[in-house]
Amino acid sequence: MRKMLIDALSRKAFVLGIVIAFLIPGVAGWWNSAWLYRVPMAIGEVSGNNLTDYQIGVIVNTASLIAAGKMRNDCGDLRFADDGTQLSFYLEIGCNTPSTLIWVKVPSIPANSTVTIYMYYGNASATSASNGNNTFEFFDDASTNKSASYTFVDVFNPGETGNLAYDGTNRYYTITHTQADEEFLRINSLGTRTNLYLRGQFWIQTSGGGSNNQFGFIERQTTSNTYYRTRQLDDFNRIEFCKEVSGAYTLIGQAAHSPALQTWYALEGSIFGYSGTTRIYNLSGTLLAATTATDGGNSIASGNFGVQMAYSSGTVIRFRNVIVRKYTSPEPMVTLGAEQLTLLSKKNVPNLNQSVSPLAKTNLSNATGLQTEAGNLLSQAKSKNLDAAQCEKLMSEASDLLNKAKIVSTNPIYANNLALQAMEKLKEAIDCLKALLG
Repeated sequence: MRKMLIDALSRKAFVLGIVIAFLIPGVAGWWNSAWLYRVPMAIGEVSGNNLTDYQIGVIVNTASLIAAGKMRNDCGDLRFADDGTQLSFYLEIGCNTPSTLIWVKVPSIPANSTVTIYMYYGNASATSASNGNNTFEFFDDASTNKSASYTFVDVFNPGETGNLAYDGTNRYYTITHTQADEEFLRINSLGTRTNLYLRGQFWIQTSGGGSNNQFGFIERQTTSNTYYRTRQLDDFNRIEFCKEVSGAYTLIGQAAHSPALQTWYALEGSIFGYSGTTRIYNLSGTLLAATTATDGGNSIASGNFGVQMAYSSGTVIRFRNVIVRKYTSPEPMVTLGAEQLTLLSKKNVPNLNQSVSPLAKTNLSNATGLQTEAGNLLSQAKSKNLDAAQCEKLMSEASDLLNKAKIVSTNPIYANNLALQAMEKLKEAIDCLKALLG
């Protein structure tokens, strides 16, 4: 799967190298000084369209950053910001690998221009902010039951016979039905749209009597029998991009592929203007077949989008991991710049001609002194049976930061940042305890 997505992005994203530059006057302001490092991402719009809340894919070598002690080993300290505003993002695959795939929702990319956002990391106390629901137009990894997000729409035989069931243990949905039919599960929240990219994983559990098992997506559906679709058909042994207009079927593009039963496949479709692309991969990321074609009739301008499966009686098909994002063609180009290092705050700016190691040692010592002071105050509070739970929580967080600082002491810049964070927590704890003690 990783190879599949990285290949798709290879022409518009560059893997992060380890190049360091200190933050100097004139560089955009730091989003949050608790994060030690950042990397600028220049995003160039090349389709001639103004893009709003567009999902950008970027590939990062998180393995090298983790090995250098600059990033948490679970990538939990990754953040993205634009001019001081935190941006939604989703880490899809590959933390602690040379090819981590991350999607970032960028508020505005004007036509034929370049905007810069920043990737931040280097905060040992941070926890993951990755969130697919906040990043994509629609996101369903089947970790929770989102059956209510879909509505059955009859696109073939009159009278809907499909049944949708959710399996929370194995995290997938199953569609079954009792007669030959095509099941369109409209994604309710999307409404009427024009250009989108859709991806999901599909599995044919049971072949129906007619061997006409199919799965994919319906795009721009306007009435029950007018729409585009990108799909896999096993009776014709092909993937295709096609359309139905008032029930009249037209094949626009196709490529040979025969699906196996009880095997997961990743199928993706995109539509821009009147051109559609269909690709199918195995879960190792190997591209199995692809087709791109244009509808010369310019038949359907916009409509509903969703999952499509069918259709012999007795066919049972599963699906999961549905992602829908905005799409333009060609997609923006992404270039990652040199790593920048924060100077934290003016009162803690080290002399760049001086080793940072003594500074880290001093701040670790200062933090230890504050830890002792907080401990004494806590003992007083407990002797008076005061509720110091919130103060104690701050002390615990500071202790965790100090322990991590000692672990990464071979990286004095990172250790210094952790010590500074611990000092701030301990100062809060001391203020909290003094307030309790009056």
